[in-house]
Amino acid sequence: MGLTVDDPVAAVAKLTDMERAAKQKLGKPADQLMDRPGKDEPVADWMKKNAALFGIPESPDKYEVKPPENWPKDAKWNTELEGKAREIAHKHGLSGAALQDIVNLEAENIMGLMGKAQADLETATAEMRAQLVKDWGDQYPVKEAQAKAAAQVIAEVAGLDNTALEQIAGTLSPKVGDANVIRMFQAIGEMMGDDRLSAFNGGGGGGSLTTTPAEARAELNKLRAPGGEYFEATKGGPGSKVPEQLQRRIEHLTKLAAQGQKV
Repeated sequence: MGLTVDDPVAAVAKLTDMERAAKQKLGKPADQLMDRPGKDEPVADWMKKNAALFGIPESPDKYEVKPPENWPKDAKWNTELEGKAREIAHKHGLSGAALQDIVNLEAENIMGLMGKAQADLETATAEMRAQLVKDWGDQYPVKEAQAKAAAQVIAEVAGLDNTALEQIAGTLSPKVGDANVIRMFQAIGEMMGDDRLSAFNGGGGGGSLTTTPAEARAELNKLRAPGGEYFEATKGGPGSKVPEQLQRRIEHLTKLAAQGQKV
């Protein structure tokens, strides 16, 4: 640099001047300067060498990523996709904040698609129900009851518990139910005939797809109490003949009443 040690004081003075000039030119002290990437060195690798400065964790699993606050609680979070995003982010030297922004963007996109799909489903379901009401006209209540009775019979034969029965009942609800499911069960009920259905519906008088164990026990007590239909049919003793429909109703209610009880 053209300096000699013949006169150390003069050399120090020149070094001081050189440092001052360098600071003025570069705008900051030397310890605050950063080297540029080397020739043919990937920028991502250079950034990871300065990871602390750029907010890059030491490995993909060290990123702090989480679903956005408005992510639906009942919606599944794709941890596998998140893992791949971590790998890509670390490969390209992205900061944790940048990765979180990307995750939030994708989450918002998914929530938008979910919302649209739900809206489209509700619209389609409403249109099918409207068409069902139009097709059945004033027979809708009768055919709806027929569909529920058929579902009751099939659920009983399948051995479904009360929770499952309530879930099926939701698909048969006139306001939110699936029109195709209602139409299908009504067709099944029509093929089964009134005799088979009425046996599971107390001769047309009581019970429904959503009968709870408590309601079933209450109805059993009523039928078996003095003056009740089953009491009257069996008061003659063991040889008394119980009508087939009533017997089937008693068996059905007995199974419902037993649900949820400890054995």
